[in-house]
Amino acid sequence: MTANRAGIIDHSFATVMDIAPTLLELARTVHPGKRYKLRDVVPIRGTSWVKYLIDPESTRYIHDEDAVTGWELFDRQALRKGRWKAILIPPPYGPGEWQLYDLSVDPGETDDLSTQEPEKLKELLKHWD
Repeated sequence: MTANRAGIIDHSFATVMDIAPTLLELARTVHPGKRYKLRDVVPIRGTSWVKYLIDPESTRYIHDEDAVTGWELFDRQALRKGRWKAILIPPPYGPGEWQLYDLSVDPGETDDLSTQEPEKLKELLKHWD
């Protein structure tokens, strides 16, 4: 399925939320809907990787540049949109304010651009609120 990408480093963004829709599509089945066996079922979030894996020529990315993904874990927060990522890490492990990174040139998240790109940070944070 991925022979066309052999030997290439792929920088596509994916999230654990993409696994369930991918497995459902590979199994040729569907999500059970809003209820299953008298229980509420949470809607699936994420995007299947199948088109991306099968047809790399027409499907270059799993998530397009306009897709926004946000998450929070252990009081650490993050938002990702295209090449941009905003993170908030509270003290004592971080500065306690939002930081901004351009992952296309800084995949290690070492150069905080929040003061140089305040409008980009505001654009991302609109999705958090």
